[in-house]
Amino acid sequence: MLVANSCGNTKSTLNTVEDTISNTPISTEKIIVETKKNTIYSLVEDTAGSLYPAFETGNATTLIFNYTEKGAAGTADGDYTETVHLMIPNDSNYLKLKDQNLQQLKMVFGKFCFCRGEAGYYKVTNGSVSIKNEKGLMTIKASFEIPETSNKISTIEQVVIL
Repeated sequence: MLVANSCGNTKSTLNTVEDTISNTPISTEKIIVETKKNTIYSLVEDTAGSLYPAFETGNATTLIFNYTEKGAAGTADGDYTETVHLMIPNDSNYLKLKDQNLQQLKMVFGKFCFCRGEAGYYKVTNGSVSIKNEKGLMTIKASFEIPETSNKISTIEQVVIL
């Protein structure tokens, strides 16, 4: 496990864990899970109509699952990244949500690449999430689809140390 704190948010913890993502072409890669305790976010729309998360202090734990493929050496804009954001209320011990109800967790998928018209954040409204939070461990099981774009992450099964 790698634990680090950034200059901007001393409440963030980075955990490097072997992913248990299934049904995707990245099953042998790694995912970085960033845990932001007492942090909430709202989805803000910029002037171009694109969504992005704006973070602030609040009564929830925000989890960000990051997957990155490095581009070929010497290429500009060759990296490919996908993220999944979840905002779990601090008083939640067990949650099981589906489809439109995923927005109770403000679940978003982010895709960042040189892929015109596809890069950006998408609200997740097709899928399911179950979360069990006990004794400092949060177990997350999620499966989802993003009809607006292609994605490599579609299933997440992780245990996060809080």
